[in-house]
Amino acid sequence: MIHDYLKRLIINSLPKGVEKDLDFVLEHPREKGFGDYSCNVAIVLTKILKKNPMEIGKDIVEKLQNFDEKKCFSKIGVVKPGFINFELSSEFLCKNLEKILQEGEKWGQNKRGVNKKILVEHTSANPNKSLHVGHLRNICLGDSIARLMRFSGYAVEIQNLINDMGVQVADAMLGIMNTAKKEEDYDRYDRFVGDAYAEVQKTYLENEDFKKERDNLLIDLEKGDEKISDFHKKFIKKILLDQLKTTGRLNVFYDVGLTESSIITSSLFESSMDKLKKTGKFFKEKEGKNKGAWVIKDIGLPNEEKAKDADKILIKSNGVATYSGKDIAYHMWKFGLSDKDFKYKLFIKQKNGEEFWISDKEGEAKSGFAGANMIVNVIDVRQTYTQDVVKYSLKKLGYVKEYENFFHLPYEVVVLSAKTAEELGIDVSDGKKFYPMSGRKGIEIGIDEFLDKLVNKIKKKQKESNLDLSDESAEQVAVGAVKHYMLRYSFNKMIVFDMDEALNFEGNTGPYLQYTHARICGILRKYKSSKPDLRHAFKKEVFSEKEEGDVLRALHIFPEIVESAAKNLEPHLMAEYLYKLAQSFNTFYNAVPVLKAETLEKKLARLLLISAVAIVLKNGLGLLGIEAPSQM
Repeated sequence: MIHDYLKRLIINSLPKGVEKDLDFVLEHPREKGFGDYSCNVAIVLTKILKKNPMEIGKDIVEKLQNFDEKKCFSKIGVVKPGFINFELSSEFLCKNLEKILQEGEKWGQNKRGVNKKILVEHTSANPNKSLHVGHLRNICLGDSIARLMRFSGYAVEIQNLINDMGVQVADAMLGIMNTAKKEEDYDRYDRFVGDAYAEVQKTYLENEDFKKERDNLLIDLEKGDEKISDFHKKFIKKILLDQLKTTGRLNVFYDVGLTESSIITSSLFESSMDKLKKTGKFFKEKEGKNKGAWVIKDIGLPNEEKAKDADKILIKSNGVATYSGKDIAYHMWKFGLSDKDFKYKLFIKQKNGEEFWISDKEGEAKSGFAGANMIVNVIDVRQTYTQDVVKYSLKKLGYVKEYENFFHLPYEVVVLSAKTAEELGIDVSDGKKFYPMSGRKGIEIGIDEFLDKLVNKIKKKQKESNLDLSDESAEQVAVGAVKHYMLRYSFNKMIVFDMDEALNFEGNTGPYLQYTHARICGILRKYKSSKPDLRHAFKKEVFSEKEEGDVLRALHIFPEIVESAAKNLEPHLMAEYLYKLAQSFNTFYNAVPVLKAETLEKKLARLLLISAVAIVLKNGLGLLGIEAPSQM
């Protein structure tokens, strides 16, 4: 990668006596006039060498020009107050174009994660209703991160935690038992359950005593009452099948689903706690408010969280496991620290051909799951405290390496713009600017319902424009619009989803990127070849237009974006990059003739150039989980 090569050159050009691990910045300057890369190393060295940064910069530049054996740079210079700027050579850019065309779908891959396993947990929705718009960001983030990590050489395992023992599940079961509604009146089981669940919430408001029924049901579930357990198992299976239909529509798939109940029935919890008792950091309190409970003392949470609870109870004085206790045991299993494993059953074969397994006490032993070097939990920002409890508990217990490789992606919520909310049938008479999902207020738009609405809007838009979309393409565009919107923002920013903005074919959207890819494929079809003859290209003299150079420069950055997006768990970096690349292409295509180029040599070279753009767009969209149609 050119960025790494350049960094090595700079380090080798440092004056004698300067540490090789010097901290400096090497980045792409915002202003195009400052070259392709800019470095502040001369400014950093000013304090160390007690010299003028311009002077230091000139000395480094002289060495750099001698060390650049690959001749990657046509110009290296120093500008005030001491930045060293680098301009890539035409020879390098043409060689890079050749490499893109040769590597195709593998272009941009790296080996950062070779011989490492990463476990990505995402979705993990309560199995008590249909997946709704509020779940979309989690699903899209988790899926994209898994794709980025796989592209970076990691062995990736995708998990979906199924909270089958929670209050929400008990409420849904209670709703089914007491509702007058009939399952056969619904096209999907998860919608039937969702309505029954909503009825129960209303009943609680009218009759507080009815909650005792829920408490009794939870006790029966914990005890393993035969009749209730049988009903519970069938209930979980049916609703999970429907939820997987929804995620399948988004082209999102999983390797394994872990149920909360199996953490207890597998003896994993007891085994993990026995192991913790041997660390000398896990104690049974002999006095005070926690007498009789097993706790980790002062787990060392970040300062702002210390006030909540310095000591963490994992087993209550009555012997019952706390949520934190079960979660720590679960994460010990994820990292391969547990002596116990689950048993598994094959649940379904997904539409991508991959198997989805689920933990089940009546299943079979199956090796290969968990034992990760690194884990990423995609869980919203409201769960930061509970995630930190697990992470810092691992550190306190002596699992420092696991603590360092435990990552929580605390994304912000998704809300609907007032206009979109109104289109979806939500009462907006209170005049608010946006509307969050709220089960209690009846604001929960199912993902399938949402996608259907987008598909209908696309078909309507098609009649008003020159789009040529099949039903399959309309579905691809709808899914692409949703995923791009969910991924184009940094995860720590709230998203106000607006359907019209997401479906705009001219802005920073999924449809714009898909249309750009389809446009290139259309040009290549007119030439009647998807891969022009390579013998006619890669001569630097052919690419003489500024717009051609801008596209070449945009193309070469792709591997850096892949690495940065994966390393920082930030898919929005890829979304931003693809938008800039598409803009560069469209500016080029509007300014420079391709099929009607002045000479055959220029025509073929430009066809190769746009072929490379199509490759990078397709690869990048794939990392966002978005399909790249060849025709629209």
